[in-house]
Amino acid sequence: MIFHSSRESDFLTDLDGAVREKLFDAAIERQVRARQAIQQDGDEARTLVIVRSGRVRLSKISAEGKRMTLAYLGEGDLFGLFALIIGRPKGYDADAEVDTRLLVVDRPAFTRLLDREAVFRDHVFRFLGRRLESAFQALNDERNLPLIFKTVRALLYYADAAGRVQLTQQALAEQLGASRNGLVLALKSLSDDGLIERRYGAIHIVNRKRLNKRLAEAGSHGVLV
Repeated sequence: MIFHSSRESDFLTDLDGAVREKLFDAAIERQVRARQAIQQDGDEARTLVIVRSGRVRLSKISAEGKRMTLAYLGEGDLFGLFALIIGRPKGYDADAEVDTRLLVVDRPAFTRLLDREAVFRDHVFRFLGRRLESAFQALNDERNLPLIFKTVRALLYYADAAGRVQLTQQALAEQLGASRNGLVLALKSLSDDGLIERRYGAIHIVNRKRLNKRLAEAGSHGVLV
């Protein structure tokens, strides 16, 4: 999994409110039950999908036949933007983890909005540029970042406004490409330092500021190049 410096939800958060409403108006609502497939790797449908509620798992089968989790998406996140713009088939599976409500924008509706709304067009290209830059940096980080820093980054990425990370430890380990035991040791280190707590089946960030500082230490020690 590559953790970008910004989430997909930033695409909607940073979008002009009036244009965002036009995007929603152009969408078709779709209700998906828990454990139901939303799309499969290789699907030809050119659509942008916005998660309005629920949780979606993006995954892909590796060359060794093992399913790899790419991301978990929640309210406000979206997927399919790159495939929609460049005209390629879907590159991963998407499944609903729980009952989920989606907004689906097809290519004709998306293209009309690009043509008619200069604000939307500029926003899309700026967002794609930021994500491309972020992807190059993230690929470099994946090669050099120790597990403890990868864990910190993942917790900050997935934490909600209250600091709660609702992924299981197994799901988080899959995200990081780490063993369950390795992740447990990393979480214990962060817990011993008073940065997180593990309770009620979730991980809670106790001090987001200090956790961000811990991640910044990776760069100051020459880990990130």
